[in-house]
Amino acid sequence: MRLKFNFRTPGKGQKTFTISFLGLPRSLQDVVCMLGKLKRIINDLIKPFGDLIVSLGISPNILTILGFLVNGIAMMAFFERRLLLASVLTLVGGFLDLIDGAVARLSKKESVFGGILDSTLDRFSDFFLLVGMGSAMPEEKLRWCFVALAIHASLMPSYIRARAKGEGLPEITIGIAERPERLIIISISAAFDFLKVGLILLIILGYITTLMRLIVSYKKAKDVSI
Repeated sequence: MRLKFNFRTPGKGQKTFTISFLGLPRSLQDVVCMLGKLKRIINDLIKPFGDLIVSLGISPNILTILGFLVNGIAMMAFFERRLLLASVLTLVGGFLDLIDGAVARLSKKESVFGGILDSTLDRFSDFFLLVGMGSAMPEEKLRWCFVALAIHASLMPSYIRARAKGEGLPEITIGIAERPERLIIISISAAFDFLKVGLILLIILGYITTLMRLIVSYKKAKDVSI
């Protein structure tokens, strides 16, 4: 199997880069395609809901905090092993997390602090959900190793993006396991009680995304003089 990604650097003198991954199993290709389709469905829902929320005058920061609180409740549902409830709450919390940016843009209330608050609470929410998944898994020696690796794999793409931006590189958003995809995986794995499979997918796709962003950072950094 070949996963191939083409992208252009923003601004003047655009360059097109290609990243290809060979030898990935067919099943992983199917997962990536499914996640892409589900993400497009969610993105199609964001605009009408965003317009509705803007008309109600709700602040995007309020949505960010609500998403954080819902994800905290989802963690408690995982602790109680109420997996269907945890699945639904993960989707609701994730949708609130995703729609806050759209509301900020539509209402022209984008702010530096709003972006920092959103990124900070997203990291807390990721931690809540992944620890919750680990607590709901059957007792086994390696379950917390899976959780630790999944947390690390979820943090690294965001770290590389922020680090590259801090070095003056164009924003790097390429990847197959950004936050929407991760939330979809968590929700589906909870709904069907495939928690271990979900964690393994998060680890694999998270590290593939990390590698992709490192490659892109390397290619972009070659054009920047120190």
